Amino acid sequence: MRKRTRILAACAGAGLLVFGCWWAGWEMTTPPARKALPWSAREVRDEGSEDFPSDYTYYLKARIAAEGFAPYCRKLGLSPHSQGRKYAADATWLSWMPLTLSGKDIPWWDPSGSLEGTWVQQEGHSWTLAKFERGFVYLKSLSH
Repeated sequence: MRKRTRILAACAGAGLLVFGCWWAGWEMTTPPARKALPWSAREVRDEGSEDFPSDYTYYLKARIAAEGFAPYCRKLGLSPHSQGRKYAADATWLSWMPLTLSGKDIPWWDPSGSLEGTWVQQEGHSWTLAKFERGFVYLKSLSH
């Protein structure tokens, strides 16, 4: 009986160790925008440039409920864009224009070009934009 208990304890310890390593890896490598998604998010796609955290571009698209969009944006520190809003940097980067990552297109990246409904965070040369369209949250984060 004691031998069986020791084996079970060793298996449980090994399982906790594996889970702990997986969790630590996920925490260190998963972008904040992906971690902030509601637990119910589906069809999650994201892709980023290799140059993070210097000059980088990161794209995320995920299906979420409409009522989850504003809380998601607030969790990331974004606020609604408006025509009269002033930004500390050139607003040229405030765009949903499709870009490429390392010269390749991102076929699943398909937001409209409209800024209507866009939420923004801008600090220095870093921009994060998000909007909700057709059941998906679209997020673009970049630093130049």
